[in-house]
Parts: sequence; structure tokens; C-alpha cells
Amino acid sequence: MADDELAAFQAELASIEGAGDAPEDGSASPEEKRFEDDDGTVYVWDARSRKFAPEGQDVPAPAAGAAPAAPAPAPPPVTWSEADMVFDAGEDPPAMPSLRDAKAAAKGLPVPGKKTKRADAAAGAAADGPAMRAVAAEA
Repeated sequence: MADDELAAFQAELASIEGAGDAPEDGSASPEEKRFEDDDGTVYVWDARSRKFAPEGQDVPAPAAGAAPAAPAPAPPPVTWSEADMVFDAGEDPPAMPSLRDAKAAAKGLPVPGKKTKRADAAAGAAADGPAMRAVAAEA
């Protein structure tokens, strides 16, 4: 009984899988025969060449018995050295700023441990008035 049910199930699966295959005669076409691309170009399915072509352009059908176009040459292989792949423990990792330092820098406040020219700019801006302070703050 179980073998009969299994055979029936496998036959049903085979018929479903076979129904989705494209016909061998090349008459398969997409469900959507026409679409508009992002740039506004309208493409129409050309059954002879089995390609989408811009609307209004005639696509020549491939010649009967013609050899397919040669594939593009393969790109040269990329080579990597072991030094590119391995972390050197002797190198110091780049300093990662703390959140406090990043907020201070965003507000234009001095960052602890970092030398800035802010004191010189502030002294010059104070001597030249409020307009110069705005320019110094933008810099």
C-alpha cells in the first residue's frame, strides 16, 4: 500500500516538474511581452530572436545553423599575497575615537589629547569681531 502511494506521489511530482520545462522547439516566451525600463525605454519581446528589443527596433534573427557568438575572454586571475591576507600583530591599529571625542569634535570643542589650532583662531576672531568668529567656526 505504501509503495503504491509513493509511486503515485512520484508520478505526480514528475508530471508537475515536466510541465514547467521549456519546450524543445524554442517557442517559450516570457509571461510579460512588454515592459518599460527605469529610463523610460519600452522593450518588446521578439519571438524570432528570443530577446527583448527596444520598441520600434527590428532585431535580426540569428542565421539558421550559425555558430553562437564566442564567449568573452576570461578576466586575468587576481593574485593576492599572504601579506594582504594576514594581520600583522606588530602594527598598531588605527586609533578609534570615543563617542565623547566625536561629540566634542562635532560641537567644535577641543578633543582631549589632540592638538588643535582653535586657540589661535579664537584669539584672532576675538580681535576682528563677531563676523570673523562665524568664519572661524565654519572652518
